[in-house]
Amino acid sequence: MIRDLLDYTRARGTGIPVQRERTNLFELCKQNIDSMEQLHPTRRFRLEAEGDVQGEWDRERVLQLVSNLSRMPVFSDVGGLYVLDYRKS
Repeated sequence: MIRDLLDYTRARGTGIPVQRERTNLFELCKQNIDSMEQLHPTRRFRLEAEGDVQGEWDRERVLQLVSNLSRMPVFSDVGGLYVLDYRKS
């Protein structure tokens, strides 16, 4: 939460620093999904990827995004399967 507040402050001022590095997006997302499955064993997650998932990514920003997206079904009343799908066209 503190990091989010700092990001908000930076976004309104000097901007959010981006630190790109060669990263496999699938592995980065899988790391988060594995954590979510351990924390919330009653929720089902599936990660799918198609195409080249290598790229220059800011690991911390991507992890923050995936974490925010994967928390949505956890805190909703809707059960079922949560699918994170990445397809490069």
